[in-house]
Amino acid sequence: MIKEIMPNPLIDLLLEYSSKVDKLVTEFHESIKLLNSFRIGEARSKLTSAMKIETEVHETKEKLVALLEKTHVHPALKEAFYHFIKSIYRICDWVKEASRELIILPYMEIPVDIRDNLEKMVNKLVEAYRSTREAIEESIKGNYDKATDLINKVLITEEEADNIDLEIRRLLFENRDSYESPVLAILIH
Repeated sequence: MIKEIMPNPLIDLLLEYSSKVDKLVTEFHESIKLLNSFRIGEARSKLTSAMKIETEVHETKEKLVALLEKTHVHPALKEAFYHFIKSIYRICDWVKEASRELIILPYMEIPVDIRDNLEKMVNKLVEAYRSTREAIEESIKGNYDKATDLINKVLITEEEADNIDLEIRRLLFENRDSYESPVLAILIH
């Protein structure tokens, strides 16, 4: 069981990290829903909040990595744990970049089918992260079969998100003549 291998302060910090990432993903998800409801001011506020939360997540990740470096566990386990932390942080990095871009982008000028697909993709991001968080909690409890099932669900959800991303890119390509170059560059990024 993970609790027998990893020290409690590390597990507690992992749960704190996971909770903050959940808060970040939720805030970003809310901002997309607000954008699609034409509540631009509120959405921008949520996007700004998401960027601030990302700073907290980054600080917690740094504490987690520093504590992991001091922890006396098998090097292979330490390396796997480090990569797991880093993979979760990639979600945060994506949210931070998307938030920055959505604050400056004339979002309502984006065609509805692209906005709808963007919201679907964010829904998949939220679903994938929530399953990841639940897998963390189940692993800590020692429910490895349940955690494995959840990780498999994450992989399926990520593939669904990738397919939505491809659809967005197809739509962007089809509508490329209707965008100014900087807007298209941001959208394709």
